Amino acid sequence: QCLKINVVRTNTMADSCACNADAINDLARAVDFGWSLSTATMVFMMQIGFGMLEAGSIKSKNAQSILFKNLVDVATTAIGWWAFGYSVASSHGTSFSGGTDYVFMDPNDEWPEMFFLWVFSATSATIVSGAVSGRMRLYIYLIVSATMGWIIFPLFAHWAWASNGWLYKMGFIDFAGSGVVHLGGGVGAIIASSLVGPRRIGSVESNRFRFEESEDENGNWILVDHKPRGHSIMFSFLGTFLLWFGWFGFNAGSTHAISRGRYTVAATCLFSTGLATSASIISMCFFSKLLSLNRQYVAETGNETIVSRVSSLFGRYQQGTDDTRAGFINLFDVLNAALGGLVAITAGCATTTGWGVVLTGIIAGPVAKLSSLAVARLKIDDPVDAISVHGTCGLLGLITPAFLSKQNLIDRAYGEDYVGYAIGRQLGVQLIGALAMIAFASAILLTILLPLKYFLPGGIRIAGRDELVGNDYSYFGGYAYPDFDERVREAQEHMARVKELQRRKDKSSMRMGKDPRNSQRGMDQSNSQTQRGMDTTDRGLKGMDTSEKFRSSVTPAANKSKSNIPLDLQLEMARLDERKNLSVPRVGSGLSPRYGSNQTLGASTPISLSMTNGTSDIKS
Repeated sequence: QCLKINVVRTNTMADSCACNADAINDLARAVDFGWSLSTATMVFMMQIGFGMLEAGSIKSKNAQSILFKNLVDVATTAIGWWAFGYSVASSHGTSFSGGTDYVFMDPNDEWPEMFFLWVFSATSATIVSGAVSGRMRLYIYLIVSATMGWIIFPLFAHWAWASNGWLYKMGFIDFAGSGVVHLGGGVGAIIASSLVGPRRIGSVESNRFRFEESEDENGNWILVDHKPRGHSIMFSFLGTFLLWFGWFGFNAGSTHAISRGRYTVAATCLFSTGLATSASIISMCFFSKLLSLNRQYVAETGNETIVSRVSSLFGRYQQGTDDTRAGFINLFDVLNAALGGLVAITAGCATTTGWGVVLTGIIAGPVAKLSSLAVARLKIDDPVDAISVHGTCGLLGLITPAFLSKQNLIDRAYGEDYVGYAIGRQLGVQLIGALAMIAFASAILLTILLPLKYFLPGGIRIAGRDELVGNDYSYFGGYAYPDFDERVREAQEHMARVKELQRRKDKSSMRMGKDPRNSQRGMDQSNSQTQRGMDTTDRGLKGMDTSEKFRSSVTPAANKSKSNIPLDLQLEMARLDERKNLSVPRVGSGLSPRYGSNQTLGASTPISLSMTNGTSDIKS
């Protein structure tokens, strides 16, 4: 009897322990899923950061277009990822590609993992949008975006992250995606922006682009870069910080778990992300100052420095439009350096030592800037520096783990049986993976874009006049800023009013038996008379103080004694003289002021000075 009782007690305890173990496992699984889903949501919010960063870095006439592209990127990748993208990236199939087990998959236990990788896929697809801003046809861009999200990223994810992927078996270190996400996106950016060509500068008829070949005073060939400035540094700043916030989920969420000691790996990824980015920002502040001072020294003395000598190896280069005065820091460069530091630490965020993290950040900022200059020397127009930030720094992120990792950190992040760390061997593996990704992405995109560029009617680039008015007006019928639309409407109404007035004047002249061509001769005579009157007024006004000028401009009796210039024109000249502290403006050759000489001025009468040159009107 006692024996039976003990047996019953033993079985009961064993069952109780088994139940507790199952409950603990379920709880751990739930916590891990919650962690993955939470960090994936943070990564999804990075799309807001990309939209604001890219919109602030380009002209306002393309702002609505770039936001639309970011929105559609998310939507198209979601459809493709559910259809077959996740199946390609899964651990089934061969070492090159996943199988077809999850094609058009119904909801099951794989959906949390599918959601996590989908937001990474959308991030990879979005990188290209800023690089081709304002130039590529919308539906051509959607083809590029779908190629990145449906084909290139899933295959790279399978190679590096799936347990049967060929790079994973070699011991490839890319913990969160410097190569899988960012290097692939950077390759897409350089291929697409190279084929679409640089942005236009000025009118369509001038046929001028951002890069122009010229000669300096010594007859040496020189490349002049007329880089347009982004329209909102505030948007770019806010977008960068949103990306930085989302990047914590990007890197730390790649642990896929925080139970059973994985929380230490997640914490390592979190702080490494912040530390490397901070180091990159600080280093870029000093480097930007150094480049600016070097440019100032060379311009003032004419002497070459080490920096200018190294720079001349890539050819003579001159910034036609410079955002920053000599001796000052360029904030756009610092923001790009922050993003470059984030990209560079992504691969080794869980395996790099503390000093290695700092060194990675210190290198990443200047590397991003130098890469941006090199891309410009190649006459590749990248408005948001996606090639340098994601492509170059992504490559840097794959190389640094070979030198700055540690065996115990690799074992903790990947498992003890993943790879035996040795610098030489690891460097070879990292370079093989990087070169394979660059070659494969280039081949796929060139295969798609080259036929479209040369055989599709109109090619892959929007029409020149559409580019002049901006993608917003061409594709969406209006601009992101209402006042921009208002200015366009006012200009259109003004031109229509000028044509109608000219038509009525010609009709009136013909009715009176006069030749309309004589109006031009009369206008020229009016020009000379008006010029002489303005010269007289100019000499009289120079000797007055400000109060006398205004009294003179608003007192008809005083004006009558000095000249025959109409009152409204005198008031406008005095106002310009007061505001700008300049002499009264003179009418140039071929231009005549248009005014009503009998106009009565009231307290709220609007005054404007317009000038006519042939059929074109210019509002001052």
